Amino acid sequence: MIGYFLRHRGDRLSPWRYILLPVIGAIIDIYLLTQLDSKALILGLSWLGIGIVYLLVLTRGLTREPPEMTAIAEAE
Repeated sequence: MIGYFLRHRGDRLSPWRYILLPVIGAIIDIYLLTQLDSKALILGLSWLGIGIVYLLVLTRGLTREPPEMTAIAEAE
């Protein structure tokens, strides 16, 4: 959001919406992450690592576009 704001700041975008709120959200996220148990951090970082490896395999080392995510249609 901050990058979008900086690229389009001539479009009369609200700094409150595109800078302050994302910064507040990031501060809250960082605070919550610092309060986690070490086992939860290890599990979360492991899951992140698996996801990054999976992305690298799908995109063949980021040389291709990642596949689009689509919602599965509900059976009628």
